[in-house]
Amino acid sequence: RELNMKAPKPDLAEWEEMVERIRLRSEEVHIGLVGKYVKLHDAYLSVAEAMNHAGYEQNTFIKIHWIDSETITKENGKDILKGMNGFGNRGIEGMILSAKYARENQIPYFGICLGMQIAVIEFARNVSGIADAHSGEFDEQCNHKVIDFMPGQSEAIDKGGTLRLGS
Repeated sequence: RELNMKAPKPDLAEWEEMVERIRLRSEEVHIGLVGKYVKLHDAYLSVAEAMNHAGYEQNTFIKIHWIDSETITKENGKDILKGMNGFGNRGIEGMILSAKYARENQIPYFGICLGMQIAVIEFARNVSGIADAHSGEFDEQCNHKVIDFMPGQSEAIDKGGTLRLGS
């Protein structure tokens, strides 16, 4: 209008249909998002938004429970994770306990990035019987590395999140 251009009226049918689906959701799912940086919700924004959008398509409210992996211990893990319908060196053992809980209780586990490493370590320890299985990223001296760096990767590279992202 301001540019004096004639434009057709927008077809908002698809948008209105989506808004109606969001408005009329009737199911609810509780998902524990277990991670090292959950106090910084923006670090997981794309994951949280992907879950919400999946809920729009599945007639479901997604209730995310932000769980700091450093707070999970063998003693309290079951209580912290109880009621979740699914679930990502600081906090690593808590994440492994979360993956174990999900596997043992047949709860979907969405292991991306570090979460996939955690799932491999958990499986190796608790299903394959390799009690000291770990990742070279967290324990360079580990005898049973089920995840490790490729040759030449571990010397001169900042080991933050760059290796898991494929940089």
